[in-house]
Amino acid sequence: MHKHSIKPFEKGIRKYLGVLEAEIMEAMWNWDCASSVKDVHAFISKSRKIAYTTVLTVMSRLHAKGLLKRLKDGRCYLYLTSYSRKEFMSLLNKRTISGMIKDFKEPTLSYFVDALENEDPEMLKSLQALLEERLKGKDR
Repeated sequence: MHKHSIKPFEKGIRKYLGVLEAEIMEAMWNWDCASSVKDVHAFISKSRKIAYTTVLTVMSRLHAKGLLKRLKDGRCYLYLTSYSRKEFMSLLNKRTISGMIKDFKEPTLSYFVDALENEDPEMLKSLQALLEERLKGKDR
């Protein structure tokens, strides 16, 4: 998968993808089948005016980034997602958190614990149990 930049104030996958990229990916995940640029353009055109070539360009870029696969179908391509929504979010979370820990180890871990304590104290207890289990395994 291609490198990504993070837009921290956006929601969901728009933190990692542009608005149209996110819209296309959401449509592709919801359909869960091979789709043409024409299909995607027709869908997006229901909610706003957009050029076919814009959708074509963005889908080609999503393919170049490794997020869409394409299959030749006569004179055009059919596109499929390379990752399920869950796989994509897992991969992004893994890369983001790994990068944060690598670059800002102490503040990242400290904030993570603080956030869990404030947002979901039960999850913090689960994290504690997980850490204790992992540390016991290392002592053996």
